[in-house]
Amino acid sequence: MKYHYADQNNTPIGPYEIDDLLKLQARGLVRPETYVLAEGTTSWQSFSSVLALQRPSGSPPPPPTSPPPASKPGKVQAIAIMSLVSGVLNCVGGLGWLVFGLCLFLVGVILTIIPAAYLVVVGVLDVIYASKLMGASSVSVQPARHLAVLNIVSIIFLNVIPCVLGIVNLVFYGDEETERFFASADRSR
Repeated sequence: MKYHYADQNNTPIGPYEIDDLLKLQARGLVRPETYVLAEGTTSWQSFSSVLALQRPSGSPPPPPTSPPPASKPGKVQAIAIMSLVSGVLNCVGGLGWLVFGLCLFLVGVILTIIPAAYLVVVGVLDVIYASKLMGASSVSVQPARHLAVLNIVSIIFLNVIPCVLGIVNLVFYGDEETERFFASADRSR
């Protein structure tokens, strides 16, 4: 017998034989709670109940499968991109302060070393965080609200764009979907 399964948008996909659905389950596309519809019927039922009916009596249940990793929400990807942009702009801004200080010679270097060091350090931290968040193993990355605040503080050194991106990152960190993603990443440790 062939079955259609409902994807995450409740769109019927298929038809597939049970063996094919088991392969899709191993890839994380079909889960025990996924609804399936047998061809020629009109009632949807969970994949686990279909498997229970297919299994001969007395045979052991199939081993449980671990759920696939949580997909990365778009706002998490946006946070990663904005962190990367902030990092690059902070590094460029820090180098700009250094060049400005060198142009003014000794007094200028002393006055510009603090903003330059601050911006370069925050920029490097932003780039490192963004690369971790963009990576495939981003499940172990936690929200970096402190980096967003450091980017907001960069307005003191006339870095407007990282300041704005820091504010947007803080807003995105407060989003429900983003919080769920980071919470699920914390549980998977």
